[in-house]
Amino acid sequence: MDHENRRGPGRPRSESSHRRILEAATRLLERDGYTRLTIDALAAEAGVGRQTIYRRWRTKADVVLELVADRPDFAVAVPDTGSYGRDIREFLQSAFAAASDPPTADLLRGLMTEAQERPDFGHRFRHDFLGPRRAAFQVIVDRAAARQDLPSHVASEAIADIAFGSLWYRLLATREPLDAQYADAIARALAPPEGPTGA
Repeated sequence: MDHENRRGPGRPRSESSHRRILEAATRLLERDGYTRLTIDALAAEAGVGRQTIYRRWRTKADVVLELVADRPDFAVAVPDTGSYGRDIREFLQSAFAAASDPPTADLLRGLMTEAQERPDFGHRFRHDFLGPRRAAFQVIVDRAAARQDLPSHVASEAIADIAFGSLWYRLLATREPLDAQYADAIARALAPPEGPTGA
């Protein structure tokens, strides 16, 4: 009998064990980081058997993806300053600051690695984690376009790619700082040279 994907609401362990596992994952990530997180450690911390975890999630990455998709500290704020340039700058400063936190950076690298190795996980990672962040960023772009505040020197469809690509390039490839200065540099590349209207 295949229990891997069964999550019937009537099963006694369902809600309680699910919550305990996610709470345990939060504690272990804060204490040990993503790299040292294991299913054995998670089961022990949550007070459940390994099979209880494997009935719901295939790997630790699956557990963590569900966790971070709902955690308040991973929520995306969308600034509305009345200026495309200022909105971009505030968004990037916030996103880069969050990703530069060492435990968070470790977690993001782990999830991205899993996304490259497992197409099924990659689809969920793009849908559950990357998608909402890109949609939040698109609010800024669409709002600027509506008020004719969007510059013409960068194609609108490339703006999010440049913004997030810059973050992931440093996070995964160079490991250089994702600091406020870098966020400002990317914002200047995306925003008009002078003021919100380029005047």
